[in-house]
Amino acid sequence: MDRQILDQLSTGRSRRDVQAIRDALSALSPGDPVSVVLRSPRYGLHSVEGAVRLGSNGQMVVADTSLSAAGEIQALSVRPPDDVPAQGGLPDSVADLVHGVVVRVAFDEPAYGAFHVTGPLTGGADEFLLVGNWIVTDGDAFAPRVVSVEVASDLDVHPANVPPRRPSIDDSVAPAPGLVP
Repeated sequence: MDRQILDQLSTGRSRRDVQAIRDALSALSPGDPVSVVLRSPRYGLHSVEGAVRLGSNGQMVVADTSLSAAGEIQALSVRPPDDVPAQGGLPDSVADLVHGVVVRVAFDEPAYGAFHVTGPLTGGADEFLLVGNWIVTDGDAFAPRVVSVEVASDLDVHPANVPPRRPSIDDSVAPAPGLVP
């Protein structure tokens, strides 16, 4: 696993270098292999590694992550093309995969190509475990686009980097004022 994201996951929040992020964004071209570190209230601290592509709106993306200078981007770096380690395959079972466990998952999605997401698994009031916004497991089966899963079982993750369990859709939608649920 990438040592940089593991170090960030084990420490508390750090300041973003906004100018460095802007400089890195301005130097990117489609096809560049990048690693982008994101912080999300719903998915926690995680990184997405893959090739830069142009989205349908002309904006640069990696996997399905927009590379605008949005507040969720914590760091961005161009990676050497050979910096992606060999994939280890899928574990025999999903039994050890629970909310908060840090994983590095390789995905292969026709629309985005091959990419990796590293971060804590998030669970909720459903059968899904996600890393970032990507489904890793659905109940006791791996999602169809998952190619490999590597678990960082010895990593002590800082609590600020693991979000709370995701609420159900019903819990996250408040009724309009004056309406009885």
